[in-house]
Amino acid sequence: MSKVTKKIVDKVTASVRAITRHQAYVNWLSTESPREDDLLVINNSFVFRDVKTTKSNFYIAQKFQANGQLKDPIYIAEAPQQNVDFQLISHRHQSPPNLIQLDDAIINQIKKSGNIVFSLIGFTVEDRTVELSLKNGPFERIIWNPKLNNDIEVFQNEIHVKDTTDEVSLWSSLITQCQAQNISIPVKLQQEFGEALDRLQGQAVVSLKLPKKNSYQKDGITDSIVKVLTQHKSDYKTVLQRYQRARQRADRAFNEVLRIAYGFASDATEFLRLIVSTCDLKPVVLWATLAEHLELSEALRDLPWTRSKHKPSLKNYIDCVGDARNRAFHNVFPFDKALNFSLPAGSLRDAELRFFSEYGARAHGNELTFEDKALVDVLLEFTRAKRRPVPQDFWSKNLRFMDAIIKLFSETSAVLKILYHES
Repeated sequence: MSKVTKKIVDKVTASVRAITRHQAYVNWLSTESPREDDLLVINNSFVFRDVKTTKSNFYIAQKFQANGQLKDPIYIAEAPQQNVDFQLISHRHQSPPNLIQLDDAIINQIKKSGNIVFSLIGFTVEDRTVELSLKNGPFERIIWNPKLNNDIEVFQNEIHVKDTTDEVSLWSSLITQCQAQNISIPVKLQQEFGEALDRLQGQAVVSLKLPKKNSYQKDGITDSIVKVLTQHKSDYKTVLQRYQRARQRADRAFNEVLRIAYGFASDATEFLRLIVSTCDLKPVVLWATLAEHLELSEALRDLPWTRSKHKPSLKNYIDCVGDARNRAFHNVFPFDKALNFSLPAGSLRDAELRFFSEYGARAHGNELTFEDKALVDVLLEFTRAKRRPVPQDFWSKNLRFMDAIIKLFSETSAVLKILYHES
């Protein structure tokens, strides 16, 4: 067994040990009566799934001792789909699944890992330029070069910029440089220059490179995401405490809670879908981070769901946070209910109904026309934000969910780095 394979075995072992100490497992075990050599099979997908990939058919498994404790070794069980978190398979009454030695399963997974999965630990390099043509001379093109020494430089018939964000400052510097070189600037260039900066930003690209073997890069893209999310969580905790202490201007403090919570939920859960899909396709990544997946699932379940249909899923989590945020930020008008206007008789003047129009016709399709239809069409555009009650302790317990998702991303990055050096 190589050093790297042993590191993954140790990661898996530690993850399984953490799971068997978790309250969720303790509660489950208290309802079971395992016998010697009965098999525990741990689920391989705890978070409610909202991805296009299919669950792996490989599961962590371990046999019981006569006293109900687990005994080594840990196996990988090739089994049919399992939907419960923990399953007990009796060796007396059920056919056991195919069991694979853990180190053999890991070695086999490493051989099939490929390279694309390691893009998650790649790091960015600002080494690419983007250029656009200009029509309103005297310059023929503008080039975005991140390695430029100055913010903007003029080279013969080209404008080079280091960044595209500060249009006002860049234009002022361009005028100064052109005046110093006796270059005449046409009036139309300013507008084209601003539009070009926007287009350059839309075409921006950097190189994503893999770290050197045996070099544990600390600024991979997953690490960068963890860093940003950690700061978001810290900001969230600060404003949540401020809101909980607030006696005056509590609404303003709560709006900050909602703003950060919504940003975190939108971005973190989107990346989580990628991690879950990665674990489906590369199950060794899941085996080594199984405890973090369980804790994230339990943190999601621990949130106070106020409607029976609002089950602890990622979609419903985002909906809860999103609805609360939308109501605070997009509900300026003072209406909590739809407005039903019973029109007086004769309101629809010059009404005309057209149907059986030619299939595919757009300009003159089936429609009801009448005087003031254009005004009605504008009124029908108005909507109100959904009103979904969210208990106050939702926002406090949300901290546990934030911590869990950050820990999962961090551990996934660490596992991928270990696997990368063996692939």
